[in-house]
Amino acid sequence: MKFVRLSYSWADGNLNRPIEALVSFNGEMLNSVRNLTTASWGAMQIDDNEITVALEYGNPYDIAVIGTGDGIMNIEIEFNTDDGQNKRSFLNVPIKTDMTIFVYTYSASFSVALLVVESPEMISTLWCAEAGDMIIESDEALTEFFLEYSSVPRSV
Repeated sequence: MKFVRLSYSWADGNLNRPIEALVSFNGEMLNSVRNLTTASWGAMQIDDNEITVALEYGNPYDIAVIGTGDGIMNIEIEFNTDDGQNKRSFLNVPIKTDMTIFVYTYSASFSVALLVVESPEMISTLWCAEAGDMIIESDEALTEFFLEYSSVPRSV
Protein backbone atom coordinates (compact mmCIF):
# COMPACT_ATOMS: atom_id res chain seq x y z
CA MET A 1 0.00 0.00 0.00
CA LYS A 2 1.33 3.44 -0.93
CA PHE A 3 1.14 6.09 1.78
CA VAL A 4 2.73 9.17 3.29
CA ARG A 5 3.13 9.35 7.08
CA LEU A 6 3.82 12.64 8.85
CA SER A 7 4.72 12.64 12.51
CA TYR A 8 4.96 15.76 14.68
CA SER A 9 6.41 15.31 18.18
CA TRP A 10 7.46 17.65 20.98
CA ALA A 11 9.22 17.56 24.34
CA ASP A 12 7.59 15.80 27.30
CA GLY A 13 7.80 18.96 29.42
CA ASN A 14 4.93 20.68 27.58
CA LEU A 15 1.71 20.40 29.58
CA ASN A 16 -0.36 21.57 26.62
CA ARG A 17 0.04 20.57 22.99
CA PRO A 18 2.19 23.37 21.46
CA ILE A 19 0.97 22.72 17.89
CA GLU A 20 -2.12 21.92 15.90
CA ALA A 21 -2.03 20.10 12.56
CA LEU A 22 -4.27 20.63 9.53
CA VAL A 23 -4.40 18.69 6.27
CA SER A 24 -6.91 19.38 3.53
CA PHE A 25 -7.65 17.95 0.12
CA ASN A 26 -10.65 17.84 -2.18
CA GLY A 27 -13.03 19.55 0.27
CA GLU A 28 -12.19 17.30 3.25
CA MET A 29 -10.00 18.12 6.24
CA LEU A 30 -8.05 16.50 9.04
CA ASN A 31 -7.86 19.02 11.89
CA SER A 32 -6.47 18.45 15.39
CA VAL A 33 -8.24 21.57 16.74
CA ARG A 34 -11.69 20.30 15.75
CA ASN A 35 -10.77 16.66 16.39
CA LEU A 36 -11.51 15.80 12.74
CA THR A 37 -9.40 12.65 12.52
CA THR A 38 -10.69 10.80 9.46
CA ALA A 39 -11.17 11.58 5.78
CA SER A 40 -11.63 9.37 2.73
CA TRP A 41 -7.89 9.77 1.96
CA GLY A 42 -6.31 9.66 5.41
CA ALA A 43 -6.43 9.66 9.19
CA MET A 44 -4.93 11.59 12.10
CA GLN A 45 -3.96 10.16 15.47
CA ILE A 46 -3.45 12.52 18.42
CA ASP A 47 -1.44 11.27 21.40
CA ASP A 48 0.09 12.99 24.45
CA ASN A 49 3.32 14.08 22.70
CA GLU A 50 2.68 13.32 19.05
CA ILE A 51 0.31 13.92 16.15
CA THR A 52 0.61 11.36 13.36
CA VAL A 53 -1.06 11.71 9.97
CA ALA A 54 -1.32 8.85 7.45
CA LEU A 55 -2.26 9.90 3.91
CA GLU A 56 -2.84 8.12 0.61
CA TYR A 57 0.17 8.65 -1.62
CA GLY A 58 -0.04 10.88 -4.68
CA ASN A 59 -2.52 13.64 -3.77
CA PRO A 60 -1.66 17.38 -3.60
CA TYR A 61 -2.47 17.96 0.09
CA ASP A 62 -2.40 21.32 1.84
CA ILE A 63 -0.48 20.66 5.07
CA ALA A 64 0.10 23.16 7.89
CA VAL A 65 1.29 23.07 11.49
CA ILE A 66 0.12 25.96 13.68
CA GLY A 67 2.05 26.97 16.81
CA THR A 68 -0.10 27.28 19.95
CA GLY A 69 2.81 27.59 22.36
CA ASP A 70 6.58 27.86 22.48
CA GLY A 71 9.01 24.95 22.27
CA ILE A 72 10.85 22.58 19.97
CA MET A 73 9.31 20.07 17.55
CA ASN A 74 10.52 17.17 15.43
CA ILE A 75 8.88 16.37 12.10
CA GLU A 76 9.31 13.06 10.28
CA ILE A 77 7.92 12.44 6.82
CA GLU A 78 7.97 8.86 5.56
CA PHE A 79 6.98 7.67 2.10
CA ASN A 80 6.02 4.08 1.35
CA THR A 81 5.70 3.56 -2.41
CA ASP A 82 6.26 0.88 -5.04
CA ASP A 83 9.91 1.99 -5.00
CA GLY A 84 10.23 1.26 -1.27
CA GLN A 85 10.37 3.44 1.81
CA ASN A 86 12.26 6.65 2.44
CA LYS A 87 12.18 9.13 5.27
CA ARG A 88 13.13 12.72 5.95
CA SER A 89 13.59 14.10 9.49
CA PHE A 90 13.56 17.70 10.68
CA LEU A 91 14.86 17.96 14.26
CA ASN A 92 14.68 20.81 16.76
CA VAL A 93 12.29 22.94 14.70
CA PRO A 94 11.39 25.96 16.87
CA ILE A 95 7.71 26.48 17.69
CA LYS A 96 6.21 29.84 18.64
CA THR A 97 2.64 30.88 19.31
CA ASP A 98 0.88 31.87 16.07
CA MET A 99 3.74 30.53 13.92
CA THR A 100 2.65 28.54 10.86
CA ILE A 101 4.78 25.88 9.20
CA PHE A 102 3.67 24.90 5.70
CA VAL A 103 4.82 21.43 4.62
CA TYR A 104 5.46 21.02 0.90
CA THR A 105 5.80 17.46 -0.30
CA TYR A 106 4.93 16.37 -3.82
CA SER A 107 6.49 12.96 -4.29
CA ALA A 108 8.80 10.46 -2.63
CA SER A 109 11.46 11.33 -5.22
CA PHE A 110 11.46 15.09 -4.54
CA SER A 111 12.66 17.26 -1.68
CA VAL A 112 10.38 18.08 1.22
CA ALA A 113 10.33 21.73 2.27
CA LEU A 114 9.12 23.42 5.46
CA LEU A 115 8.28 27.09 5.08
CA VAL A 116 8.17 28.76 8.50
CA VAL A 117 5.99 31.87 8.72
CA GLU A 118 6.10 33.78 12.01
CA SER A 119 3.22 36.14 11.25
CA PRO A 120 0.92 36.65 8.27
CA GLU A 121 3.04 37.06 5.16
CA MET A 122 6.35 37.22 7.07
CA ILE A 123 8.67 34.33 6.21
CA SER A 124 11.20 33.35 8.83
CA THR A 125 13.06 30.29 7.53
CA LEU A 126 13.03 27.55 4.94
CA TRP A 127 14.04 23.96 5.74
CA CYS A 128 14.63 21.36 3.03
CA ALA A 129 15.37 17.61 3.07
CA GLU A 130 16.08 14.91 0.52
CA ALA A 131 15.36 11.21 1.05
CA GLY A 132 17.28 9.91 4.05
CA ASP A 133 18.23 13.37 5.34
CA MET A 134 18.15 14.35 9.01
CA ILE A 135 18.05 18.17 9.14
CA ILE A 136 18.85 20.00 12.38
CA GLU A 137 18.64 23.63 11.22
CA SER A 138 17.09 25.78 8.53
CA ASP A 139 18.88 26.27 5.23
CA GLU A 140 20.11 29.88 5.41
CA ALA A 141 21.28 30.03 1.79
CA LEU A 142 17.99 28.63 0.49
CA THR A 143 16.02 30.98 2.76
CA GLU A 144 17.99 33.99 1.47
CA PHE A 145 17.55 32.86 -2.15
CA PHE A 146 13.80 32.40 -1.66
CA LEU A 147 13.41 35.79 0.02
CA GLU A 148 15.50 37.55 -2.62
CA TYR A 149 13.41 36.21 -5.51
CA SER A 150 9.96 36.30 -3.93
CA SER A 151 7.75 39.25 -3.09
CA VAL A 152 7.05 37.96 0.43
CA PRO A 153 8.53 40.17 3.20
CA ARG A 154 11.10 38.73 5.56
CA SER A 155 10.65 38.34 9.29
CA VAL A 156 12.81 40.57 11.47
